[in-house]
Amino acid sequence: MNQLRVSKGTPLPLGATKVGEKINFSIASPCCEECKLVLLHKKSHKKKQEIIIPEDYRVGEIYSVTLEGLPYEEYDYVYEIDGKIVVDPYSTIIRGKEKWGNHSHLLSPYGIRSGLSFEEFPWMEEQTLEIPYEKLILYKLHVRGFTKHRSSGVGKAAGTYQGVIQKIPYLKELGVNSVLLMPIIEFEEILVEENYVRSPGNVLGRQDAEYAFVNIAKEDLYRKEMLSETYPMDNMQETEKIRIPYRLNYWGYSKNNYYFAPKASYASNPSCAAKELKEMVQAFHKEGMEVLMEFNFTEDVTQQMILDCLHYWYFTYHIDGFSVNKNVVLTRLIIEDPILSRTKFLATAWEEQYLAGNPKRYRNLAEYNDGFLVDARRFLKSDEEQVNAFAYRVRRNSEKYGVINYITNNNGFTLLDLVSYDVKHNQCNGEENKDGTDYNYSWNCGTEGKTSKKKIKELRSKQIRNALVMLLLSQGTPMLLMGDEMGNSQNGNNNAYCQDNATSWLNWNLRKQNEEIEAFIKKLIAIRRTYGVFGKAEEYRMMDYRSCGCPDLSFHGTKAWYPDFSYYSRIFGVMYNGAYVSEETDKAKNSFYIAYNMHWEKHEFALPRLPMGQVWKCYMHTSIVQKEEMLETERTVMVEPRSIVILRSEESNEQSVKSKEK
Repeated sequence: MNQLRVSKGTPLPLGATKVGEKINFSIASPCCEECKLVLLHKKSHKKKQEIIIPEDYRVGEIYSVTLEGLPYEEYDYVYEIDGKIVVDPYSTIIRGKEKWGNHSHLLSPYGIRSGLSFEEFPWMEEQTLEIPYEKLILYKLHVRGFTKHRSSGVGKAAGTYQGVIQKIPYLKELGVNSVLLMPIIEFEEILVEENYVRSPGNVLGRQDAEYAFVNIAKEDLYRKEMLSETYPMDNMQETEKIRIPYRLNYWGYSKNNYYFAPKASYASNPSCAAKELKEMVQAFHKEGMEVLMEFNFTEDVTQQMILDCLHYWYFTYHIDGFSVNKNVVLTRLIIEDPILSRTKFLATAWEEQYLAGNPKRYRNLAEYNDGFLVDARRFLKSDEEQVNAFAYRVRRNSEKYGVINYITNNNGFTLLDLVSYDVKHNQCNGEENKDGTDYNYSWNCGTEGKTSKKKIKELRSKQIRNALVMLLLSQGTPMLLMGDEMGNSQNGNNNAYCQDNATSWLNWNLRKQNEEIEAFIKKLIAIRRTYGVFGKAEEYRMMDYRSCGCPDLSFHGTKAWYPDFSYYSRIFGVMYNGAYVSEETDKAKNSFYIAYNMHWEKHEFALPRLPMGQVWKCYMHTSIVQKEEMLETERTVMVEPRSIVILRSEESNEQSVKSKEK
């Protein structure tokens, strides 16, 4: 350190960067009177040296300094700005949070530090996958919860990036080709202040709360000041140990985030978190699967920082897309950036006034909200006046952007709980069951929660199959929630944000117990990939624009060509015309008719006629009592209560013989 040479740095890029043998430190600090760079021993976390950044090193509001001769492998750093310790918001490595759920960083003013590492990763020569939305099958997962349960069979890699790598063959076998990761940035999983304020004197009513033991010493005045807002400090000694109630933030949607740093505790070796995450992304890409990640930017984050962050993850980690919160991220920020023009972006909505012009330009954007979830759930549970809304969701496929459909998400019931509970059961969250939405649009099929009654269990299984047909055979991009294919349950908890335990961890033993659900999903995904009428790039026009004598898509009721949109209707038929499948695709051109009967009584559907030489054949159905040969004639099909029948066009026996003779 005696040979350390200090000189004026370059303001951009922000953060710590290596330029030759020099390290450039740069931080934006508006209205700052004094800015210091503080170097800390990597092992002891003790202050080694303070470097005051002179005023003439400032450009605008950015302070920068270059250090030459710094053995950066031995040091961490923070800034001290006007006497306040500040961790570099552009830090790509965060020290002090290597162990999940550990609150030791509360013990010291340097409990959280910025790390220094400039190791190159050997990326293989790979092209961006850019799978179009119409071919995408999304799977949303939590990196820790996906393999943390001991049944995952990944050994010491449980709950880590490496654990996910071991499960890629499973995901590929299931049929998904893209994963959406819940937050993997370095977020604050210890919820202290917020929870205490909401229920002073207790942890939101919990008597068995966990506590962080925090040493408050004389030199920790900044910490004492912060804690005084959430913990009574009267009669406190200069050095005293106090108990502070806390809860774990399992999901990762936090107010305190380091947006450029990967979650260290999600790595088998936390000091190599960046390397392990890159290995995971590379492993997905090797199998032809995309990796998308969620960002929940807080309102204090600038648009420039958001753009810098997205660029960083795109270039450094080869991330294929992002889910962003539109209350902070501006539409113009995304669509006007040429670097991200082919990167997928999911958001609740996109402002139409910015999407004028060629719609193909914005095929990287996708709408990601609860619209499909609400309408499909209400139709599934047989609510009144839902046929029209569900018909809209079946067809919807905007030409300006993609549409993400899901019937379950992490914020809400799992698929099994959706058909097992009428109301939420969030008591274990410690908020007196006041948290989580009250609008679940669920139905318990006759009994709340677990049951041994055979009829109820069969009905629930059928409702799960119904939901999966609705999701996977509608237009737009389907998204599955981690564990739904295994019959995963959270025991009625629809807001398991703080449940870092078996409630949220995926129990892989369920896979064998519910293998019929997984098999059903695989078959539906195979249908979507095999037949051209599903997963089209463009929206159906519901017109006969090729003069085939039949439109590309048509809606029906119990009477062909007469859909029943009355308020009491609970039946719906939809025909996909294979004649409109593009000649350029290698997909099969069969027509399909799907008969949805969400009524508690059976209904007979009259079928639209097919071209000469073709007949309707039952392809699959959701009822365990339905007969495969249920076609009463070639013109009608009887559909059991709360069931769906999928019919496919085939050559008639006579036509088949003629084709073979030719």
